[in-house]
Parts: sequence; C-alpha cells; structure tokens
Amino acid sequence: MNYRTPKFENYGWGNSIKIIKNKITAKGHNLVNYDPKETVLRYEDKILGMDVEIELLFTMKSHKLYNIFLRCNKIAILHPILEILNSKYGEYTRKDNLSFIWELGDYSIVLIGRLSGHKEDVQLYYTSSFLQGLQNTENIESAERKFSVKEVRRF
Repeated sequence: MNYRTPKFENYGWGNSIKIIKNKITAKGHNLVNYDPKETVLRYEDKILGMDVEIELLFTMKSHKLYNIFLRCNKIAILHPILEILNSKYGEYTRKDNLSFIWELGDYSIVLIGRLSGHKEDVQLYYTSSFLQGLQNTENIESAERKFSVKEVRRF
C-alpha cells in the first residue's frame, strides 16, 4: 500500500532542532520554556480558532525530529481534526471510543479525546516509527554509558 507521509506544518521528519526552531520563530511563535540542553521544542498556536500547545520531540543524540504532540483543552476541536485527518490520510485504521489511529507505513497518527467531569482534553500525536526506534537506541546507548551494560540489560 502506498502511504502519504504525515506532516504537521512544514516540519520534516528527521529535521534538526536548529532547522525546526528557525521555522517556528520565522512564523512569529515564541518558544515556551526553551532550554538548549533539552531535545524538545514547545510553543503555542491556534488551530481552528482554538488554543493548542505544540511539542516537537527530537532524538537524544542525533537531534532528529521524531514526534509531534498537540494538546487542546476544548473537546470541540476533536471532530473537525478527525474530518481533516480522514480527508488527508483516509479513514482511520483503528478506533476505540474517542481514540482514532492512522497507521501509515512507518508513521502513525493518534487522535485522543478525553472527557472527565468538567475537564476536556484532546491530544494528537504524529510519530515516525523508524525515528522513534532511533530515539530508543540512543536512550539505551546513553544509559549504557551512564551505567554498566549489565545493569541496563537487567531491566
């Protein structure tokens, strides 16, 4: 099956922190709690007229973009985003209550809506499985350097 590579904004999978940071600031966004020692960039934006928090996660060692995470505290954004994703990537692959998953080859998109009392929460994840694997490998390598190999493999 031929899958479309999922995109959010114009952030390319595997792009460096520096490239993505420049794209974010070029759009006039300010980074939130920016720490150059971290492998995450955060900013706030509006999508469909609603406030969203956006986090871009990068691999620990090579600093490649592997995960994009959006959060909104308005459940009203769920169905418009669902419609956009369905039109762009086709019908979701799996569904469970207010959770929708698109499996697109090496990539996946997960849209989750939560209602708990008066609290509303919608989360949207874009992930590259290959780059997530690279992140996991880099985490293990980092842990092996910090601890002995024997201690790491014990877990």
